Amino acid sequence: MQSARLVLDIPGADDRETDRLTTLLGTDLRSLGLFSVRRDTSPAPEDAKSAGQLTELVLTGVFSAGTITAVTRVITAYIKRTSARSVTWQQGDKKIVLTGLSADDQKALAEAFAENEARDNGGATG
Repeated sequence: MQSARLVLDIPGADDRETDRLTTLLGTDLRSLGLFSVRRDTSPAPEDAKSAGQLTELVLTGVFSAGTITAVTRVITAYIKRTSARSVTWQQGDKKIVLTGLSADDQKALAEAFAENEARDNGGATG
C-alpha cells in the first residue's frame, strides 16, 4: 500500500471554514471508494502554520494511473467550486501542486506520476 498527503491552500479562511472545506474534500475522495482517506494526526512541525493539520488529508491505497486520474478530477472539481487555491499532493520526496487542471493535463499528470511510481517500486501501472 502506498500513502500520500494532500495539503490544501485555502487563503483567507478561518479555522472553521478550513475544517469544513477539508472535510468536504475528504468526503468527495472517499466517495470514489478507491482508498482510505483520513485526517493527518501526526504532530505538526514546530515551524508549521497554525492551520497546518486542518488542511491535511492522508490517502492510503494503490495509486495507479486510473486512481490518480480519478483523484485529480475530484480535486479539480473541488477547487473550482470552493475557495481553495490549490491542493498539493506529497508522496515521499515528490510534490505536485494541483490547480484547476484541464482534462488532458489531468490525464498526462496521472500517467506520468503512475509510471514514475511503477519505475520506483518495480510494479506495473494500470
